[in-house]
Amino acid sequence: MFARMMNLIAAPAAAPLDAALTRASRVNDDAAARLHLLRLNEAEQCALLQRLPHRDAVRLASGLAPYTVARLYERLPARLADAIVRGLPAVKRHAVRVILNHRALMRH
Repeated sequence: MFARMMNLIAAPAAAPLDAALTRASRVNDDAAARLHLLRLNEAEQCALLQRLPHRDAVRLASGLAPYTVARLYERLPARLADAIVRGLPAVKRHAVRVILNHRALMRH
């Protein structure tokens, strides 16, 4: 997944990868992929998750903090956002829903 993710990032826009991330790409390291995702701004994170196959986007997002997933949920297309939340472990899924409900209440 990490290698696919790195291939999706436009070369001119992406900062050069350091040696650790390059090694991680060779071993398909999900933790390194999440670290790289978190280094991107929110718009870039959403664009990258949309370009990944849903299966990989769900796997990548499952390692993120609930608040991060909730923020991304609000910016992603509904189908992908729902797939990501459904793919989370039950406790994390509940936490994301609580955050989303709270944020919705705060807007009104």
